[in-house]
Amino acid sequence: MVEDKARDRVPSCDSARERNAVFRPQGPAVARMDFFNGLICKEVAMKTEIRGKHFEVSGRLREYIEKETEKLKQFYEPILDTRITLERENRMYRVEIVVHVHNHILKATDEQDVVHPALGGAIDKMIRQLKRVKERQRRPRVPAAARN
Repeated sequence: MVEDKARDRVPSCDSARERNAVFRPQGPAVARMDFFNGLICKEVAMKTEIRGKHFEVSGRLREYIEKETEKLKQFYEPILDTRITLERENRMYRVEIVVHVHNHILKATDEQDVVHPALGGAIDKMIRQLKRVKERQRRPRVPAAARN
């Protein structure tokens, strides 16, 4: 009788995390999975790498880039890795964003004479790509025979 009650009561992800907190690895880009009575909880932290070619990325610009890339989480979860490369060439700034999601590597670039609009344009392009990938995953598969 006691075992039946224990089976009927399904623990939440939070209680499973609290019980396994000692054994969980720590770090910014660790995919965490907790297993407790068949319950799987996934928690993934997005790793962001920011690089500058031919110029130094300042602290304020780095903070702005991190704030803007946080918007990407709204459109697709989980984003595993994000690489932003800022390049200055002939008075033009080129921003390249590479995002790793499950089974996909997405790339968006934009080039303008000021860094902030170039970053905004690349973020907008990446948002469109993430929406497209998410919608394709939601779309049910139709057999080839049914398409004709």
